[in-house]
Parts: sequence; structure tokens; C-alpha cells
Amino acid sequence: MVPPQDIPNAVVLYSLIVNVARMIGPALAGLLVVSLGYGWGFSIDAATYLIVLECLVLMRPGELHRQPPKPKAKGEIREGLRYVASTPVLWVSFAMLVAIGMLSYNFSVTLQLFVSLGLHDNPTFYSFLLSVYAFGAVVSALIVANKALVRLRHIIIGAAALGVTTLLLASSPGFGFAVPAAFLVGAASILYLTATTAIIQVEGKKSMHGRVIALQTVVIGGGG
Repeated sequence: MVPPQDIPNAVVLYSLIVNVARMIGPALAGLLVVSLGYGWGFSIDAATYLIVLECLVLMRPGELHRQPPKPKAKGEIREGLRYVASTPVLWVSFAMLVAIGMLSYNFSVTLQLFVSLGLHDNPTFYSFLLSVYAFGAVVSALIVANKALVRLRHIIIGAAALGVTTLLLASSPGFGFAVPAAFLVGAASILYLTATTAIIQVEGKKSMHGRVIALQTVVIGGGG
């Protein structure tokens, strides 16, 4: 959809939109559930697809930057795996994604358990804490979009920051400490996830984008 010279910025912005939506969505859903009920939450979700359809209608196919179709061949999956294994910036980020996805990136489950069992608070506070977490993600997203932080060192920095801030949140003795800790966790998580999901299209071969992104999708879905 964008000219070649704008691809890095477009990749970062797209990754930010997706990941910030993943952060804010559960918070909004929680607020809808406690304020309006489950039915309205599903109804509003269904209505948002009208916006998606309208955006598709407004797209102008003649302005797309199309790539020539590549004929299918045997062994493409193995070729993609070999390419990732031979490219340090990719296999390192993939290995980190597997570990962090399985052990740390399940906030929609762990945060709720933390509020109910760790802080002994009610679902309303969970929604508020998730909103603070999402706000931290938005602030971090604006910084990442401005700086284009999608190199391997940014993945490592984001992963380290996510670990430290998660420990701070886990050690929170009460409401007052948990709120700023949740903000920092949200900021660190979006820095890490945006860098690790965008690095493929910035660092990888264009001919391998489809296979490597498909592999990354499997890793994210399986790990989470």
C-alpha cells in the first residue's frame, strides 16, 4: 500500500496499531462488561466491522504497489526455516519470542488472577488496571513510532524492560504501587512486541517475508 521508501515506517505504524489495539481492546471490553453487560459488548464489537468494510470500499486498487505473484514450489516451509536459522537477527528474536510468549506474555489471564488472588480486589479494579496498562502501551507506541525502534538491540532492551517491570508489578503490595507498575509493564511490552514483530520486514529478505511472517504468527499464537 506504500512506496518502497516508506515501508519501514509503514511496518512500524501497522505493528503499533495492531499491538495497541490488543492492549486497549481487553480494557474496553472489561469496562463494557462491568458498566453495560456482556450483550452490549458483543453488539458494539459486531458494529465495528462496519468500519472495516467501509475502509475496504474506500481503498483504490490502482494505487496499490503490487508484487508479481510467485509460483508455488515444494519445500518452501523448509526453506523458510533454514533462512531463519541462518539469519542471527531472526532466530535470536524468534527464540526470545517463544520463551517470552509462553512465560510472560499472557496478561489477559495473569493480570486478572493477580488482581483477584494477589491484590484481593474486584473486577472493576482489574478493568482499571488493564486500562492503565493500555495507556502505558499507547505512550510507548508514540515513542516507538517517532524513533522507529525495530532493531535487535531494541528487542533485547524491550525484553529486559518487560522482565524488570513485570517483577515490579508482581511485587506490588497494593493498589497504589500496582497502578504505576502496570503503566510501565504496558510501555515495556509494546516496545518489545512492536520491535520483534516489525523486524522481519525491516531486516529480512523481501522474498522470504511471507514464509517468515507465517512462522512468526504460529510462534505468537502457540506461545500465547
